[in-house]
Amino acid sequence: MHLANAPSARRFTGKSNRQARTLAATLVMLLGLSQLAPSVHAQEGLAGSVKRGGVIRYGHFQEPACLFGGWVQQWYLQRQYSDNLVARNEDGKILPWLAESWTISDDKKVYTFEIKPNVKFTDGSALDAQAIADNINGWLSNDPDLRNPTAAPYLGESFESARAIAPLRLEVKLKVPFQPLLNVFAQSSQGILSPSALKRGLAVNCENPVGSGPFIVDKWHHGREVTFRRNPEYNSAPATARHQGPAYVDGISWKFLPDQTVRYGSLIAGETDAIYDIPAVAWKDANFRFPVLRHLTGDPPLRLALYTARPPFDDVLVRRAFAYSTDRKAAVDTSFLGSLPSRATVR
Repeated sequence: MHLANAPSARRFTGKSNRQARTLAATLVMLLGLSQLAPSVHAQEGLAGSVKRGGVIRYGHFQEPACLFGGWVQQWYLQRQYSDNLVARNEDGKILPWLAESWTISDDKKVYTFEIKPNVKFTDGSALDAQAIADNINGWLSNDPDLRNPTAAPYLGESFESARAIAPLRLEVKLKVPFQPLLNVFAQSSQGILSPSALKRGLAVNCENPVGSGPFIVDKWHHGREVTFRRNPEYNSAPATARHQGPAYVDGISWKFLPDQTVRYGSLIAGETDAIYDIPAVAWKDANFRFPVLRHLTGDPPLRLALYTARPPFDDVLVRRAFAYSTDRKAAVDTSFLGSLPSRATVR
């Protein structure tokens, strides 16, 4: 049994209109709906006009041990410098990205993708069908430098092979049908990286991964920030994007500020342009000071789990009594001070 509020929410806030620079681009980027380059419409809504140039200063809460991989904190970063085979919109529909189109065999075991032409990784190497096949095969290999801990559990039992059957045609074969395949390819953790760069080894790639996205990893200052610079040649935005060219801003300063009070304070002090996760105690203040985007997700809900290995909650009758007697709405409202929906459930 656990006490939960559903759905969960992620909260972001930024400067007021008077102070806004390129905030909305960051917000759209961080919500995972697209990359920064496509975010012009959101930016127009907050700031009144498209802003060009400058560096977005973003405050995040957790620093990963590597700049790519299967952990969600790596996904946020990977989305800035890599592209995916396909994209997924807010309604869950799969749309083109690096793959312009695709067909699925009648038995649902062979997917054939037509790859967008004239795309290059930021190290100058070609992003073609072979490069994508190398990535997919690497995710499911036993090579610790290439294996993807997110892709492997999803695809391991159904995957057979990925190969280039023409320079811009990719074939993915499955042992058995796997309906969520395209959704897996759309996840941030499945960003396509340069095979040439991957040959440098995990240690180098953790510090300086190479993709084809709208930004290039410039420098990782451990314990402080990752800096990104604009990819001036970017030409591979997804179909979900509202802007198809290079990003409007010159770069991103991705700061690691684990303490939420310090993180929110940096926004008030003008040291950041946007932050991840407003502290619940500051929710009312943030709504007064800044434009706030609250994005409800389908993630597993926040929950309070009861420890059932020892008394009193090892007794199912006690757990049931607790469930019936708990004011779940009040618990959520008290804990999150109105920042999250309070449709609480006990399971």
